[in-house]
Amino acid sequence: MCIRDRQDSVKEITFAQLLERAHILASKVRQYGIMNSPVGVYIPKGCDAVTAFAALSISGNFYVPLDTKSPSSRVESIITVLDTPILITDSEHFTDLQKITDRPILMIDNSYTDSSIQCIAIEKLMEKQIDTDPVYSIFTSGSTGIPKGVVVSHRGVIDYIDWAIETFHIDSTSVIGNQAPFYFDNSTLDIYLMYATGATLNIIPDTFFAFPAKLVEYLDEKKITFVFWVPFVLVNMANFKILDSRKPQYLRDVFFAGEVMPNKHLNYWRRNMPECRYVNLYGPTEITVDCTCLLYTSDAADDLLCVDLGGSGIFQKKKKKIRTHETRHEIVTQNMELNDSKTIELHIKEI
Repeated sequence: MCIRDRQDSVKEITFAQLLERAHILASKVRQYGIMNSPVGVYIPKGCDAVTAFAALSISGNFYVPLDTKSPSSRVESIITVLDTPILITDSEHFTDLQKITDRPILMIDNSYTDSSIQCIAIEKLMEKQIDTDPVYSIFTSGSTGIPKGVVVSHRGVIDYIDWAIETFHIDSTSVIGNQAPFYFDNSTLDIYLMYATGATLNIIPDTFFAFPAKLVEYLDEKKITFVFWVPFVLVNMANFKILDSRKPQYLRDVFFAGEVMPNKHLNYWRRNMPECRYVNLYGPTEITVDCTCLLYTSDAADDLLCVDLGGSGIFQKKKKKIRTHETRHEIVTQNMELNDSKTIELHIKEI
């Protein structure tokens, strides 16, 4: 199994089905005669969105996820900045997109029934690609109010995923529980770990994140073993003390990034699920999601304000710096002292 998607209705797709559909859609994209061009994908996260991403990579272009829940003015601004030659959407959002732009729109639903797939021509297009070609672009809010796109290359993603597999030994037995929207770069790890390892990607319906007890039930039902979430979700579950009554029995890897993870809430998770591996990742979008990694190997006091991977060191409550470490090594394992000889393990990837 490749992807399980339950955003609105249950959808499942195998790797073979994904490849077939992506080739068909790539053949459609090829008819526009574009190469290394940005293509907006106006589809909610799910099987169709991942298929569109794969098709654009195969066709020699790069995808730009567009949030279907964003105001139309923002979507229009992104499309204008992109100057995208075509857009891809589904039948549900086709009319909405037509109101925003007059650019050509390819409807993904209609493409799957096309039998005129040109595999040989598509494979020749793939042969022309090099690793420094762009694979996707993520748009930020922009400090000036105008959306700004960050372009990431195939090589950036390849290096990032190779590092993740080598460091954490994720394999085909993993079941990844996706939380991050596809227009947020945290989703890169979920999607491309699936590709690289043959793991199953389970796209958790957004509604479950508002109900922590139901979320735990879902994790067990789908036998999810790996999550890479924003700390807010983990903090919310800790605040409700959900793990006191029920623990996700298959969960083994708890990764987080995107905002501060309070040590008090992390300790709650570690006390209740000590068998899990807890990893804090950090990095700017421009570096391909993450460039530093903190693997927790022992406890730290609840009153430790936070572990700051984005700054120059590790901070105690009242933000007192206790140690700073800088390096240019590709991967570094460094023990750092935390309150009475408590230690954590820090991995830093070269940028």
